Amino acid sequence: RGSRGGSRRRRFRPRAARPLARLYVRFEKQRSFERAFEALAGGAILFRDVMVDIECAYDASGYFTERRIMARRLAHEKRVRRATLDARRAAERPRTPPKAVAKRHDMALSALRRTLDDTHDQDGDVPSERRAIRALEEAEALCRRMRRAKSADDGERGALMRATRACERLVEKVEAAKLRTVRLKERRRQFSLLLDVQSQLDALENCGKFAQLVREQAPDLRGCTVLVPTDDAFLGDDDAFEDDCWGVHVIDGPWKMGDMAVAGRVLGRHVDTRHGIRTRVQPDGRYAVWLDTDPSPPRRALVLEMDISCQHGTVLHVVDGILYPDFKR
Repeated sequence: RGSRGGSRRRRFRPRAARPLARLYVRFEKQRSFERAFEALAGGAILFRDVMVDIECAYDASGYFTERRIMARRLAHEKRVRRATLDARRAAERPRTPPKAVAKRHDMALSALRRTLDDTHDQDGDVPSERRAIRALEEAEALCRRMRRAKSADDGERGALMRATRACERLVEKVEAAKLRTVRLKERRRQFSLLLDVQSQLDALENCGKFAQLVREQAPDLRGCTVLVPTDDAFLGDDDAFEDDCWGVHVIDGPWKMGDMAVAGRVLGRHVDTRHGIRTRVQPDGRYAVWLDTDPSPPRRALVLEMDISCQHGTVLHVVDGILYPDFKR
């Protein structure tokens, strides 16, 4: 109400009717704000001994997040109801008798035991075989215990299932290890049956002159690649194979002909590294070798027989010509 003098007095409002304060809280992430709002919405907090009611909350972008939180709550409740219904249906479902479960696992364990017995006859012992035998014994003990039991809960059934699966994995490892051992022994046996270089050269047809050279000079041909010229390459001259020819006909390392073709250029034992050996595939499908330092067109030597393995990792390739690094022929 106004006063007589025309002045208007300010109406008094009790302090309790006015808001005490406004709290502004900044959250770094939307998820942290939603978690805080979910805990405080519709409630109150104690701030400096004053109870402050929480009526509304907004996120940083100004959108009200109550719908999002309610949707998350409803989804969680739906998952809980579904899990409860599944558990109730599982409890009401007729269970397989323990003897039937034990019989099924016993058949699987018997098959695994037979597999282990078959692999045990093979040569070689692997550490995984002992682990597989122990796991089989434990699984068979669980199977006998379930066969004698009148009822079995989910824990016992799950333990037997896990034990059977562990045995299957271990037996697979044993089979793989035994197979690797057998393959390695077979490879070693085949390697031991290989002929030495001199015997292999003597067994080759139309290579007697080069075999005689190797027998007389006795070069070290272990773990290398040898380009063996035929007798026709000598052209009736036994001295046609000169001393420098050893440096290009003997290559360090066991090279298959396909690997030489992929590499394109390899170096022999010649002191001059310019004498590289080129390998290419001819249009007719045969391999040809020649030297980098040969004049154009180079003198090519066709490969007649290739990839002849010998002891100590030596590989022989039969060619129809002699490679000369000194340009004399």
